[in-house]
Amino acid sequence: MKKFIALMAMLLVFAIPAKADEKEDILGVINQFFKAQKDRDAELWQEIMLPDGVIMSHREREGAPWVLTTRTAAGDLERLGTGDVVIDEIIYDPTVLVHKTIATVWAPYVIYVGERLLHCGIDNFHLFKVDGKWKISHFAYTTEPEGCEGLGLPPRE
Repeated sequence: MKKFIALMAMLLVFAIPAKADEKEDILGVINQFFKAQKDRDAELWQEIMLPDGVIMSHREREGAPWVLTTRTAAGDLERLGTGDVVIDEIIYDPTVLVHKTIATVWAPYVIYVGERLLHCGIDNFHLFKVDGKWKISHFAYTTEPEGCEGLGLPPRE
């Protein structure tokens, strides 16, 4: 019985880092997403997004109902190279859920353009592990121009 307990304890010790590593890999892909967005890096974008991916936003408008929009990852890839606004998006305290080859990341975020806070909200990413690499299949977010402090977001560093 003691050998069995020792064996189970060893298995648990070795299982925990694997999950932590998996979550690190997933968050690494999310950070690459923000880097591709900020640097307008189409090559990186294609590396981390599934070509048939979907991007959805739910925008809060003053005095009006929320507006839901849907676009494709391929469409965003085309827009990535246009414009000159540098967007700096930062997530805080992400929750990462993983099961085999599917993962979800949920996190409050803020977006800055230069030093100006543009808006905040919740980011929600869905990823699949394809050929041993995590890829974003779906990205959804809320756009909230006010109430960022209610999301528990710290001030920009």
